[in-house]
Amino acid sequence: MNNDSYGVKVRLIIDFGGGLEELCTIISNSLNIPSFWFDTMTEPPHESVGYCETFGFEIDVQKYKNELNSYVFSAITTNSFKEIAEGKIYDLSVWFSNYFSLVCKVRTRIAN
Repeated sequence: MNNDSYGVKVRLIIDFGGGLEELCTIISNSLNIPSFWFDTMTEPPHESVGYCETFGFEIDVQKYKNELNSYVFSAITTNSFKEIAEGKIYDLSVWFSNYFSLVCKVRTRIAN
């Protein structure tokens, strides 16, 4: 394994008036990635979360805090625990926000 490896993360807020499953279908079709599967969060507020694994990334989509019609999209490279611990993670959120808006035709913001 390469000792100089870096991971990647993306975190966006998506403004979308529809439901979680509808949004995940748009994301899946627009980015040409596998379909999402859904599960319920183990901690309160026990809301539904969409999950997808593709291209070495773990992706999740869920409601964003208490904002109506907002979702958070998070993606991180799979098994990047060492890179996270060493601070070797590139944040591609700004670039991906622009790309995501273009191909998915939704409004995005950078999440903190």
